[in-house]
Amino acid sequence: MTVGVVHHFPGGTKAQYDAVVQKVLPDGNMPPGELHHAAGETDQGWMVTTIWESKEQFDAFFEKTLAPALGELGDKAFPNPPYVSIFEVHREKHS
Repeated sequence: MTVGVVHHFPGGTKAQYDAVVQKVLPDGNMPPGELHHAAGETDQGWMVTTIWESKEQFDAFFEKTLAPALGELGDKAFPNPPYVSIFEVHREKHS
């Protein structure tokens, strides 16, 4: 089942996002199972929205790649843990 994952990083910045992306996706390609990725600044920090083929694929990426990278980056990564929302995708449309 396709899922959407939204990460809100309070106080996060573009520089911190770029550091994380460079660490976890050095070749610039999305990981297996990630169908869509969008990120940008909000009035409270930084937000990343992704669409995954399944929650299991997101969980595997988070556990094996993202969480360790955040730990290795330390203060170069986001200063606060994100607020995460995961939802089952009811409808997905592309232009």
